[in-house]
Amino acid sequence: MTTTTESNTPPASGLSAGSNPGPGDQSMTTLNLNPETPSATIVNAANTAATVTDDKGRMIGIKRMNALDRLRMFEVIGGDNAKNEAFLGYATLAFHVVNVDGDAFSRPTTRRQLEAMIQMLDDDGLAAVAKGIAEHFAPAEIDADAVKNG
Repeated sequence: MTTTTESNTPPASGLSAGSNPGPGDQSMTTLNLNPETPSATIVNAANTAATVTDDKGRMIGIKRMNALDRLRMFEVIGGDNAKNEAFLGYATLAFHVVNVDGDAFSRPTTRRQLEAMIQMLDDDGLAAVAKGIAEHFAPAEIDADAVKNG
């Protein structure tokens, strides 16, 4: 399985504007109109999709789920299935998928769509998605020694 990461957000253009120096003033002020703010960094990371390749050679695009995506997933699967760990696991994997071999998919809005996605992915696709989620979206591990020696 191979993985790549691609962003759906265009890079900042880096436009800058200069001020007109006054008489005898040789300095020029440059203003960056598109700074990368902390919130922009978070938004860009959330819009980043990763691509994984399953054992059948399919390129599967996955995207991190946000709180609203998870809420909608719980609505689709229902309360009883939300308590079923196996069902919840399959649903979570399927809800991460945004495209397969370049064909875009919306997140499922019905149980029938969810089942169709799981059937299409099958075991190979689901395994690749699980590995991709762990690789690209899992929280970074905390180095206990670095924290102690801080």
